Amino acid sequence: MREEKTLPEGWVNTTLGAICSHPQYGYTTKAAPSGNVKFLRITDISSGSVNWETVPYCLKNPDYIDKYELKKDDILVSRTGASVGRSFRIEEPPQSSVFASYLIRFNTVFVEAKWAEYYLQSQVYWDFISDRASGSAQPNVNAQKLSLIPIPLPPLSEQTRIVAKLD
Repeated sequence: MREEKTLPEGWVNTTLGAICSHPQYGYTTKAAPSGNVKFLRITDISSGSVNWETVPYCLKNPDYIDKYELKKDDILVSRTGASVGRSFRIEEPPQSSVFASYLIRFNTVFVEAKWAEYYLQSQVYWDFISDRASGSAQPNVNAQKLSLIPIPLPPLSEQTRIVAKLD
């Protein structure tokens, strides 16, 4: 059991689920070489960036694209396999782009999106993922486990200052 550290004044202990929108699983279909709705998969974000030119399309478009459509500052987290826990913040998604079912989306509602992005690259985050990923052949985490990730949250002005320093 880890010792609880005292936070700086104004910071609070919270969870990813408390500072983001309700987590959402992505859309299930196969990839296609052409179409009109981009289909972002785990493999498309494995390098830490996305080349939207190489992202395939949905073989079958969702009935309601709004449900899965990517928005600026969405954070996607890989939920299975060798990339379990890897996260990616969407900067400027192309119009009509959705995310695949092996990704879980969190939208940063109450925090600076880049601050959350940096936190999800921290050792504290990766320790949590290592402790919670289940399955021996295919490690995985689900939305509920990800929602419980503990996060020490500074005031918004401090988040902005931290982001500026890290950038």
